[in-house]
Amino acid sequence: MKNCIEYILSKNAQRNIGLDVIRSFAILVTVYGHGVLLVSPNYRSIHNVFISAFDGVSLFFVLSGYLIGGILVNELSKNNFSIGQFWMRRWLRTLPAYFFTYLILILFAFGNGTFQLDYLKYLYFFQNLFGPAYFFFSESWSLSIEEWFYILFPLVILVFLGYFKNIKRALSITILLFFIGPILYTFYQYQNAIGLDDWDAHYRRIVATRLNSIALGILLVYLQKYVPNIWLKLEKKGMKLAVLCVILSFIIPKINFHTLVYNIFLRSHLECLIAFFAIPYLTTIKELPYPFLTKWIRIISIISYSMYLINLSFLLRNVLVPFQKTASFIALGNLGYFLIYITYWVLLFIFSILMYRYIEFPFLKLRDNIKVKSLFKITEKQLTNINSTIN
Repeated sequence: MKNCIEYILSKNAQRNIGLDVIRSFAILVTVYGHGVLLVSPNYRSIHNVFISAFDGVSLFFVLSGYLIGGILVNELSKNNFSIGQFWMRRWLRTLPAYFFTYLILILFAFGNGTFQLDYLKYLYFFQNLFGPAYFFFSESWSLSIEEWFYILFPLVILVFLGYFKNIKRALSITILLFFIGPILYTFYQYQNAIGLDDWDAHYRRIVATRLNSIALGILLVYLQKYVPNIWLKLEKKGMKLAVLCVILSFIIPKINFHTLVYNIFLRSHLECLIAFFAIPYLTTIKELPYPFLTKWIRIISIISYSMYLINLSFLLRNVLVPFQKTASFIALGNLGYFLIYITYWVLLFIFSILMYRYIEFPFLKLRDNIKVKSLFKITEKQLTNINSTIN
């Protein structure tokens, strides 16, 4: 295992430690929150009070928008953008590990007799387009949102780019569209009293209501590239605003004033703003004072996607939670809760390191050797032709 860790670190030497901090924090918040399933019912409320102001998935959305949006904008700026190449690199990054985990969960479903044909929706991310997903592989709701965003966003921006032949204008209009659309759909659902009894399933976890969370990350790219004075201000003062958002995220739910309206219309946005304000400052961090801390932040950041995929549906619901119902666990009493909780973290790190090393990393290497030269490629000449045709 030690050799595996050193190999992973050696292949990921060039990384921004500040962004690794927010990525590792986001995944730890997420898997810590899911780990409450193994905690004694008497202590579950105490277990999660420390992270009640954070939503790890919202942090991931904004970070993903900033990182992948930056790649997209830089490629578009070269006037030689291949959307096929963009999608290929995105899918080789996310789909192999996803389908590997999906296959394991399907085998579990067949084994315990719970398989349903609707589980096939997870193959093409239709599970939560406009309505809540099934209990099966429930954490994949956020990946579905990301996959649809990176299918739709480049297509829309290319349409506006063909019309305006101006990347800045096309980008700003596309971002605005991806902000307004989810808000309008959220308002439509609320006005029709859809899912008001379960806001988390019908509003927080739906593709149609959350695309603006990732668009917020691309807004950061826009500010960094086209409005550098605002970006510099966020580098200096953004962390103060991020802390303010954390405080508000903690306090507002405790006030219990119009809680449903807050949860549906404001909560996710406020949680995303934590990352939005923090990222500019974090990009300025070059190193941390403690090498040991830096090493483990990088490791956690690198394996964060594997941790996300296997922690809940696989490790918790299909392995450890069923064990809690056995006579052996019950006989251990409170000691059993402690031991199984420690086991969760140990197995999570071991499995995640192995999955990154033998599933994720080979495909990351492969995508650097594949070139998509002709599929949906757009050049400056083609943009001119498109613009002439429209006019």
